[in-house]
Amino acid sequence: MSHKKLSYDWVCHACKAENSKQAQQCQVCGYAAFASMQSIKNHESQQRKAEFQLSREQTVQVLFWVVTGIIVLLFKFALMLWI
Repeated sequence: MSHKKLSYDWVCHACKAENSKQAQQCQVCGYAAFASMQSIKNHESQQRKAEFQLSREQTVQVLFWVVTGIIVLLFKFALMLWI
């Protein structure tokens, strides 16, 4: 497989990092300088899934702390009633 040469600096399709014209793959994430539209779409789809999973994890953390806070407030309220 022959490598194509670029005559310009380029921006990675995957992570949007700037790369020099000598680079055959992204210097940040390793994505190929030359990629088919199908490859780019597949990568973007996987990125969206990863972002969704991250936001889902953040949502679980927020819910955990909200529930913990409610429980603490209920205990404080119960202690005030017993005193």
